[in-house]
Amino acid sequence: MRGAIDQFGKRPIAEYLYSAIALYLALAACKGVFRFGMRWFLVTSSRRVEANLRNDLFRHLETLSFPYFNRVKTGDLLARATQDVEAVRMFLGPGFMYISDALIRIPLAIALLATLQPVMLISMAISLALLAVSVRFLTPRLHKYSEGQQKAIGDLSDRANECFAGVRVLKAFAQEKTAERLFDDVSSHYRKNSFSLISAGSLSNVFFAGAKDLTLLILFGVGGTLFLMKQAKVGDLYLFLDYTARLYWPVFVLGWMVSMYPRARAAAKRLEEVFDTKPEIADGTRLDAGELRGALEIRDLTFAYGPEKAPVLSGLSFRVGAGETVAIVGRTGAGKTTIASLLGRFFPVPSGRIFVDGIDINDLPVRTLRSALGYVPQDHFLFSDTIFENVGFAADTPNRERAQWAVERACVAEDIAAFSKGLDTEIGERGITLSGGQRQRVSIARALFVLPKILILDDSLSAVDMHTEERLVQNLREAARGRTTLLIAHRLSTVRHADRIVVLEGGRAVEEGSHDELVRRRGVYADLWQKQQIEESLEEENGGNGSLPSARRGVGSAADRNGGAR
Repeated sequence: MRGAIDQFGKRPIAEYLYSAIALYLALAACKGVFRFGMRWFLVTSSRRVEANLRNDLFRHLETLSFPYFNRVKTGDLLARATQDVEAVRMFLGPGFMYISDALIRIPLAIALLATLQPVMLISMAISLALLAVSVRFLTPRLHKYSEGQQKAIGDLSDRANECFAGVRVLKAFAQEKTAERLFDDVSSHYRKNSFSLISAGSLSNVFFAGAKDLTLLILFGVGGTLFLMKQAKVGDLYLFLDYTARLYWPVFVLGWMVSMYPRARAAAKRLEEVFDTKPEIADGTRLDAGELRGALEIRDLTFAYGPEKAPVLSGLSFRVGAGETVAIVGRTGAGKTTIASLLGRFFPVPSGRIFVDGIDINDLPVRTLRSALGYVPQDHFLFSDTIFENVGFAADTPNRERAQWAVERACVAEDIAAFSKGLDTEIGERGITLSGGQRQRVSIARALFVLPKILILDDSLSAVDMHTEERLVQNLREAARGRTTLLIAHRLSTVRHADRIVVLEGGRAVEEGSHDELVRRRGVYADLWQKQQIEESLEEENGGNGSLPSARRGVGSAADRNGGAR
């Protein structure tokens, strides 16, 4: 183009123009091909990085234990897995592409311009120096606001997740306005951080636009003077102006990357915090354990949920033989659920305190241990899928016949048969389309499906009526033959047929024996049994109309009235 302009006014010019146009079109075609290749390679590579990073993050989160998830909010984890990963991808994909383009284009252009008119290049460098100073000034502020915005996104996601999950409670207590106010507070915090980030980013754009205008002004002044002094041609002036215009985009992109980098850096820092978190539960190395029989032993176990927390269990000791059914009862806060959590190694277990088949539970590979467990927790969580998929959740290829057997043993087969699609019925998020008792029994069926060596039922019959409870207890006794079964219950009628009953009080085993033996001793168990019988009698006298809801809770309610709850 410079050569063509310098040929104006000379004869002949047609031949030169034709060759210049042909060369220009050829270079443009090459540029299009290589630019497409660069975009395709870098952007698709960044998408692969994004997918791998998100998968690695998910896999790492799966290795972390319960205490970590008790400390970190779900919304914050969702923000890290989505917003933060996306911020890193944007920097590694489009960001790296534009940076590489700028780092190649700018030095080559400067080198070419320096060979033509060093004076004009020095003049242009003045505005670029001012631009560098502004970048140095703005970058710390951009990083600060970017980090604040990423945290605000996590808070916003967590608040929204909490409100959506508890929407029925909000509506039941007419607290929609309160939820709106709390959400608005978090949203306002996010908006303020966003405004600060936008202001800093806009200020950087102003500096870049100003640098461009200043550069053009300098070039017109210096270049025009050189032209009048016959030291520069019109083509030279065009070349400088054209290259300045072409340099503006990569320089502008560098400014955009200056604002993007702090956000990507803050996102990477938040992701590193997760990756740097080590699992609190180390996998066991005892690979020769073979198939577990299910004998359990707890020796002088003391456990607290944190160094500053009071012990939940204190010097607890008892044994469960392989194939034996043992019940654990006690007032609320006695440590019953803690025992179930420790047997599953959901929390770190002190060494030499819990044994399975005589092997320290810390020496067993976690997968080996949990594959032998059938655990029904108090929180009967179901996935947004069919009943069949939930029951056969632990199997790679669920067996429909075994699933049918499991739901029959869990006394939920009749309920499922009433659904139009039977086992293939979609149950909605967290099983919302099922009643509390149905969710509880589907959870029991899920545990029975895996035919576990050790079956742990943590207050798993609290949401069923007395008639269903009797049938379910009988079915469980049959299904649990040959399996070690640990029954944790508030309602003592659930555990009266257990081989042995361990009574907890203050984290210790204060009584142990069969139902009849414990009643005859007139100790803690007999007191709890008597109070529960009185409550049930009063409920029957009131026509079973639910006027005494505490009777359904059994031991827990009696303990609360006697100051035994924590």
